[in-house]
Amino acid sequence: MRLAPVIAEVLRRKPTEDHPRLDADYEIPAYPRQDADRQESGKFHRWLDEYAAKIAAGEDVSKRLA
Repeated sequence: MRLAPVIAEVLRRKPTEDHPRLDADYEIPAYPRQDADRQESGKFHRWLDEYAAKIAAGEDVSKRLA
């Protein structure tokens, strides 16, 4: 997660008693991932994983969204 260091720094400056601890396994899936979970074929899951890998590798995917 690219923002993890930023979030950690912000929380470091915030008083400990001001924020509850989250469960380590707590997650909020994105809407596209929830849609993929409802599909039985797995095709959307594969597309999302490939798309995320391209973004992580630095590929400019903005052209695909235009």
